[in-house]
Order: sequence, then structure tokens, then C-alpha cells
Amino acid sequence: MTFLSTKERDCSMTDYIIITGQITGKARPRLNGNTGKVYTPRETKRYEDLIAWCYKTQRGEFFYDLPVKVTILAEYAIPKGTPKAKREAMLAQSILPTKKPDIDNIEKIVLDALNGIAYKDDKQVVKTDCIKKYAAESRLLVKVERV
Repeated sequence: MTFLSTKERDCSMTDYIIITGQITGKARPRLNGNTGKVYTPRETKRYEDLIAWCYKTQRGEFFYDLPVKVTILAEYAIPKGTPKAKREAMLAQSILPTKKPDIDNIEKIVLDALNGIAYKDDKQVVKTDCIKKYAAESRLLVKVERV
């Protein structure tokens, strides 16, 4: 995991929490056939923990009972071997990623991960914006702000 460089921090991204690496969406709950109990898959739980840790360590603010807006930028790495013209179109957002995870699953994992970390309960979230785009590396940028 890497954090923003000093140059990147000086840009408009200063309010965003950065989670680098492969983007993971919220997986469906699983049922244990032996016990009959429902559980969250391990990969989902780990990614939620990573989001929460990044939020805490990157000076994320806690909004106790206030209404909040959550903005999510899901940046996908451009596949290796992509022709230069297509790469430039991807970076210019002329070509957008239409691949997994689904945008609603990205929102779900972020909102669930920040429960008790950025806000008391995700019922406080009154607006969300989520955008998928291509970038130099895969990462998730998350911003929580008071409405």
C-alpha cells in the first residue's frame, strides 16, 4: 500500500483517503452449511478492514450524528499491453471501465467499512457519488464530508 506523494497531496485530492491495490466489491453473505449461520466472506472482511484502517490513519474525520456525503473514485489500472492510442483514450476518460466489481458493490463495501469509523451508522449517508475510471494504478479514493 502506498500513500500520496507530496506533489499529489498538494492537488485537489487532499480531502480523499487513498486505498491502493486491487479494488474489491462487497461479496454476498455466505451460509455455513454445518451451523446454518450467515457470515461475511474473508476477502470482503479484509478489504473492509483495510478501508477502515486507511481512513483512520489518513486523518479521516468522524461525523457523529450528522448527515454526510460519500464520494468514491474507483481508479482501475490500464491493462498491460494496451496500445498507446487506447491508453491515452482511457486516461482522457473517453473509454471507461465496464468491468467488475459492480459500482453498487463498491459503494456497499465502502459504506459498511466506514460504519463506526467515519459515522455512527451508514443511515447518516444521504448522498453518494461513485465513479469508475482508468488511471496509472488501481486505487480507491474516498471522501466523506458533511452535507
